[in-house]
Amino acid sequence: MKIRTGWLLLGAMLSSPLLGGCEMPAEATARARQAAAAGMAGRDAAVTERVEIALRSDAAIQADKIAVLTTKGDVRLTGRFDSQDQIDRVIALVRGVEGVRSIHDELTLSRP
Repeated sequence: MKIRTGWLLLGAMLSSPLLGGCEMPAEATARARQAAAAGMAGRDAAVTERVEIALRSDAAIQADKIAVLTTKGDVRLTGRFDSQDQIDRVIALVRGVEGVRSIHDELTLSRP
């Protein structure tokens, strides 16, 4: 009986998914995080591109004065403008872009 039980235990251990080369939960989690980060980076790049296109399409806005950075759908805008009306126009335009979750306005007025 002891010999047969030992062989059964050994067979069960060798056929275990943990020893059979399957991914460990930590490895699977790390890969899932990497995939999610890559997907998020792609979505953020797409949002940034859409924002930049929208800004360039408006002739009243000097798009080359604006830096756009997107992180998890949050868009950060930096740059200097001559009037508050121009800043308000930029923010209104960006607010309408698909994928923009929130806007961090770091746009400032130029000092004369």
